Amino acid sequence: MKSFITLIKLTISIAFLVPLTPLKLDVQPDLILTDVVMPVMTGLEAAQKIRQLPALQDVPIIAVSTSVLSEDRQQSKLAGCDDFLVKLVNAERLFEMLETYLALEWIYEAPRAARTEKRPDSDTLDLIPPPADKLATLLDLSRQGNMQTIHQQATQIAQMGAKYRPFANTLEQLTTGYEVKKIHTLIEHYAGVA
Repeated sequence: MKSFITLIKLTISIAFLVPLTPLKLDVQPDLILTDVVMPVMTGLEAAQKIRQLPALQDVPIIAVSTSVLSEDRQQSKLAGCDDFLVKLVNAERLFEMLETYLALEWIYEAPRAARTEKRPDSDTLDLIPPPADKLATLLDLSRQGNMQTIHQQATQIAQMGAKYRPFANTLEQLTTGYEVKKIHTLIEHYAGVA
């Protein structure tokens, strides 16, 4: 919860109050994500102002946009952004950027012997999966790391009937927790992918 509150404070301090001078931060951010389209000023204008603040000049800034145009990427670089992330945000790509800019090393849970066969957790073995076409869609989405759309698909699967609800509920819980690998393993298991 503390991290969430800090994120909110940073969002308020940086994204919406950048035009105010002087900007006083209670915390020093390690990295800034700025949406290119924001109220008051654009994310690129915000990046330019942030780069003028001595305390934030060296903080990595990642522009986030729905645009996939190379011109928009170039404009974000010119505005002072270090990188560019396309929405809907791919979790793995975001984690790669965090690893790069924050010099992080991700620590993963040690695999259990039962998981070496790429099987889902034992409490998900008795689930009834949706039809093959839905599983194929879910498999594609899990490979993309598209949690939001997987969550939407889980809601649709739950509406297909009571027998699919346990599968849909499991999928919704995993997407809420951003359990990318578990989701992928679960879907692969039921789709029959080796």
